[in-house]
Amino acid sequence: MVSGETGPRTRPLLVEVMGLAGSGKSTVFEELLRRRPEIEPRPALTRLNRIPISAWTLASVLAYLVRARALTHRTAAQELRLMTYLQALPRVLDREGGPERTIVFDQGPVYLLARPRLQGERLRPWWNRTFEVWAGRLDAVVSLDAPDDVLLERIDARDKWHALKGRDREPAQEALTRTRAVYEDALARLASHADGPTVVRFDTGRETAGDVVDGIVALLERLRAGGRAGDAAASRAGGG
Repeated sequence: MVSGETGPRTRPLLVEVMGLAGSGKSTVFEELLRRRPEIEPRPALTRLNRIPISAWTLASVLAYLVRARALTHRTAAQELRLMTYLQALPRVLDREGGPERTIVFDQGPVYLLARPRLQGERLRPWWNRTFEVWAGRLDAVVSLDAPDDVLLERIDARDKWHALKGRDREPAQEALTRTRAVYEDALARLASHADGPTVVRFDTGRETAGDVVDGIVALLERLRAGGRAGDAAASRAGGG
């Protein structure tokens, strides 16, 4: 059931897969969708029936930025999109969600809230409120990580561009350390939240994408059965 619910599930099962660049998120996510086609990726807000909610939320976000004196010429459209998405999606899920649905996020709420663009001091009240909303809605967060050498080797080997690709080792490792610290802070907050999600960790330097997908499938089945995955799943994943 959804965090905080005491009766039958009334909302979709929500799971986020997150991790540093090179941790294997895309590979794991694609294999998970291939193996379990009933799983839905994160909903888009561009569908016609969702536009009114998106438009109302955008107006609300703009009003907040004005009140917080955070709306400046430097405010990027990307910030507005992120804030609108994170604030509008719970309303969409309340309207359209059903207990039979399973949604797995790649670049989901926790990942988006960890983006540097949303870390400004003037956005902190909004950030805290939004984090609390998602901490109470997510059923589980699957955290992928690997040793820095493994991550950087994967980043350098893949075709697509990344800011760390080809960079000198020391500054690249420093960047990974900073990002990992932000993720760990968010995961610690989730773990301490009274109605927070189950947090499961995988070291993709030791476990294959198939192993990780097996673990996620088992996690989903346990959550569907009404369990919380808990220590057994975390232990199996090699996480603390």
